[in-house]
Amino acid sequence: MNLLDYLSEQEKSKATKIPFSKGEFIRKEGEECRGVYFLARGQVKIVSYTLKGKEIVYNRFVGSGMFGNNLCYSEDNRFRGNVVGELDGTLYYLPRELMTEVLQTNKEFLEAYLSEVASFGRALNGRIQVLSIPSAAERFEFFLMSHGGRIQFKTVASLADELHLSREVLSRTIHEMERRGTIKIQNHTISVLG
Repeated sequence: MNLLDYLSEQEKSKATKIPFSKGEFIRKEGEECRGVYFLARGQVKIVSYTLKGKEIVYNRFVGSGMFGNNLCYSEDNRFRGNVVGELDGTLYYLPRELMTEVLQTNKEFLEAYLSEVASFGRALNGRIQVLSIPSAAERFEFFLMSHGGRIQFKTVASLADELHLSREVLSRTIHEMERRGTIKIQNHTISVLG
């Protein structure tokens, strides 16, 4: 669902259209957030960097999604990470006042927005559950089971990022589980056996 589809043409015309390029820092960690950003097309990530330069990805949006909605209404409204374009794209920005007006006057948008916020909260709780498991093997097993015993993945590296594990640790974990016969890997799909 793209929340932009629920805005009227008049509401959308009041929003600021922000084109961005791959690699562009759209917003920087520590900057104030004064509104909500909606992805119309492209891909962005919210990321920080360790002192040694290691990238920590907090969230990723592909083709649609929103960010800033929690920050702009918070007492501490500073971005917790950099917003970086991963593919060329376009954002629509609604300042807090306009966002509040739309929420008050557009019932369809309000219901879709609340659904999106609820889904995000549920996914965040699931992610916290996964991250609270210290053992890589147990974390991966829990992740598999919470996805019905079957997941599709692009690369081991992207799956490792999602689980906040190193690619090497996850590769060893997958190899060991496959060797024991507890999982099967076929066509970028991992399935639990038995």
